[in-house]
Amino acid sequence: MHKFNDEVSLAINLAKKALDITEYLKTKNFDSYQKTDNTPVTIADLASQIYIISRIKKNFPEDQIIAEESNIQLLTPQTISLIKKSYDSLDIKEIVNLRETLIYRGPNSNRQWTIDPIDGTIGYKKGLVYAIGIGFMENYIPKASVIAVPSIHNQKSIIYKAIDKGGAWRSEDGESFKKINVSNQKKLNQAILCHSLHYDSPLSDKFIEMAQIKNTIAMDSMVKFCKVAEGMYDIYFRPLTTNPKIWDFCPGDLLVREAGGKVTDFYGNNFQYKHDELVIASSGFFASNKDLNTEILKLLEKIL
Repeated sequence: MHKFNDEVSLAINLAKKALDITEYLKTKNFDSYQKTDNTPVTIADLASQIYIISRIKKNFPEDQIIAEESNIQLLTPQTISLIKKSYDSLDIKEIVNLRETLIYRGPNSNRQWTIDPIDGTIGYKKGLVYAIGIGFMENYIPKASVIAVPSIHNQKSIIYKAIDKGGAWRSEDGESFKKINVSNQKKLNQAILCHSLHYDSPLSDKFIEMAQIKNTIAMDSMVKFCKVAEGMYDIYFRPLTTNPKIWDFCPGDLLVREAGGKVTDFYGNNFQYKHDELVIASSGFFASNKDLNTEILKLLEKIL
């Protein structure tokens, strides 16, 4: 019995139901909007976040919440009606004030939850892969995380979970979990590398060329962390062009590390979190197994 089992059990249930919400709304016609950072947001992002916050508030009222969406202006009467219809269809009750719930962040606390209601909104809009990420921290140190990935291309939806010092796991039903581990690939030029489909930079191309990596996959969302954690891909390489936010990285960071891997910046530093930001000294990061981490850092010394 691990210390954070209650938090993980709640996060699993929330992520599963949030997937139901986002998949239901995917079939409806609704607009998407551009935020001030030029990233998109949809009604499904808001509906997912409102639901997750409402349940964390109910179960852990003393905890702090760090969540991505905050634009209550998007909650028009028409939008609220559509969200409530999705809740009714999925038998979700007791959420009275959607606007208040969207921006609820709880009291200041040494226990923090991170919420990414849809990671990969561009992919979500296009019917590609996306994820729902929930992290739990104590004093900004990740202690538990859950990532839910919907059914894509006739594959079953998957729930990933990680607990500090408790390993990383995956499940196709959210109940029966199997332990996962990063790959044992030691040769950099034989590694399979995944990178961002929409937010990449020339540095990725330069690294891939110098590492002589032949197998690369571009994809959306924190699912890339999941694929490295379960050993399907060997490296997730990510230059950063904007201020990174905690909800994008906390769940996947812990998942890869608990699967036996490493997640470091380009100088070899582990992630640190403060308020709503990922604090990082270099221009990007990567996730891999420990052997490849050493090789990649040696190569990056020549590139940077």
